[in-house]
Amino acid sequence: FAEVTQESHGSHSADLVAFLHGKGRVAHAKGHLRDMVLYLIVDAAAAGAVRDDVPADELAGYCLSALAVARELQEAAAVARLVDVILTGLRFRED
Repeated sequence: FAEVTQESHGSHSADLVAFLHGKGRVAHAKGHLRDMVLYLIVDAAAAGAVRDDVPADELAGYCLSALAVARELQEAAAVARLVDVILTGLRFRED
């Protein structure tokens, strides 16, 4: 998702996408994406692979907001670092 977001930078503005596809369809697609990320986090938390001390819905929102930054990145290496930072934040750590 981060790579697709970064690759589409400049080729489609949010306004153009909404115009071409209708705001309702864009919102619907964003809802599906959020649900998918949420379910992945819930499953991963149940398996002990990611933190469970933050509500999964919040984590999904944080991840999607962070991934939106990929649109601004110019290099694939920067996108990879962004994904690494996000994944590091999801991992459970004991204090």
